[in-house]
Amino acid sequence: MTISLIGSTGKVGIILLKKLLSSECHIKVLVRDREKLLKLLYNQHYENLEILQGDALQQDSLEKLVKDSDIIVSCIGHGKHSPPLLQKRMFEILINLLQNSNKKVITLTGSGVFVPNDKISLWDKILLLPIKLIDSKRVIDGAAHVEVLTKSNLRWTVVRTPLHINYTKSYKVSEYLDGGLKLFVGRNSIVDFLIKCIETDDYVGKLPVIYSN
Repeated sequence: MTISLIGSTGKVGIILLKKLLSSECHIKVLVRDREKLLKLLYNQHYENLEILQGDALQQDSLEKLVKDSDIIVSCIGHGKHSPPLLQKRMFEILINLLQNSNKKVITLTGSGVFVPNDKISLWDKILLLPIKLIDSKRVIDGAAHVEVLTKSNLRWTVVRTPLHINYTKSYKVSEYLDGGLKLFVGRNSIVDFLIKCIETDDYVGKLPVIYSN
């Protein structure tokens, strides 16, 4: 099996990549800075890794990445100089490239992206206001790329996550928000769940919420 990973130099992406490299899968990554990735992989064996240097918003780069891939995982996030609607624009290209294929696509977004069956209180919406003001670019893009994916014919999974932290003992998963917003989740927990989504089809076509127990 070949897995393509976008966002491999981010905090979640690099943890996922290191775990995937211990599997028997062939791993393809798309990076802007090859040397940065190699530094992050210091002392890590990566015989099953194929590094492609390019831009996640360029069709030719994404086309090379997804070629011969079975699963595409995106851990891409917004940096200080990221363009607006980064994820939306990237997935519009991917949807065009992957139409009529059977490839599975898995991506991350914030738990502030809501779906119709979520149960959200007025207080939760008030708590989200500062985040929307401080990090509006990420919040808007999170909802926009989910809308693009859910309208596509791809085999998609969107994993919704609250604030990422380094350490938590365990996690829970819910298909919908029930009982209000969740506070945080550990990065290792996110990676463990992403691997589950890679290995099974349990969450295809769903937007599960993962949070610390």
